[in-house]
Amino acid sequence: MDIYHTTYGDQANMLLHNNGDGSFTNTTTQAGVQYNDGAMDLFAAGHIDKYRPFKNNNCPGSFLNIILVGVESNPNGIGAQADVWVSGQRISRNVLPDGGFHDNSDLKLHFGLDGAYSADSLIISWPSGIIQKMYDINANQFLTVIEDESTGTTDGIIESTDITVFPNPVSSTTHIRYSILDTRYSKLCVYDSFGRKIQTLVEEIQAAGTYTISFNAEGLQAGVYFYRLISGGQVVSGKVIIQ
Repeated sequence: MDIYHTTYGDQANMLLHNNGDGSFTNTTTQAGVQYNDGAMDLFAAGHIDKYRPFKNNNCPGSFLNIILVGVESNPNGIGAQADVWVSGQRISRNVLPDGGFHDNSDLKLHFGLDGAYSADSLIISWPSGIIQKMYDINANQFLTVIEDESTGTTDGIIESTDITVFPNPVSSTTHIRYSILDTRYSKLCVYDSFGRKIQTLVEEIQAAGTYTISFNAEGLQAGVYFYRLISGGQVVSGKVIIQ
């Protein structure tokens, strides 16, 4: 986390780069300007320095940039919280209209993904109470998410007779059985209730047939978990209860 230090007196504002070892380097004079490259830039409104844009020239990782559009909530999604899970870590951002005397925060939400090619999940808690979940979001994109009134406060789970889980509830190992009609790419993952990916069980091209995949739940805390199967253009999800 870098720091932009502002002053009101006769001292100039400073852009301080975090060196990662507890120290910072003053990089104020090295800043430039450029937009929409995925890096977190800064536009500062100062008393002595007036208006100054700063470009982030050192952003080797990956990112997600998200704009929220409310329907049941307010149009700008102010008050919403977005949680991105990537590599077992949660990154939280809130849409807030805060600011200072000459400035305000950007309503777009930026997530640094540290080089990951995709995020495991995106969970949006809207001011209306709607909770919206998305999975396997590709990195390095500018994404607009419109509030989905149809999801309500549920997880959008689609129970299907083409996929079964047994035993369920489970204390050790359970089995997920599903059938596909033709050769296609399939991906089967298990998530916890926060949207964090617990395990990828299948990620390959599969021929037509019936498959039984084992999921070892030992060591996991008791609670409700979710499986999600992507097969061709179809997505099927359901619950796994761990005792």
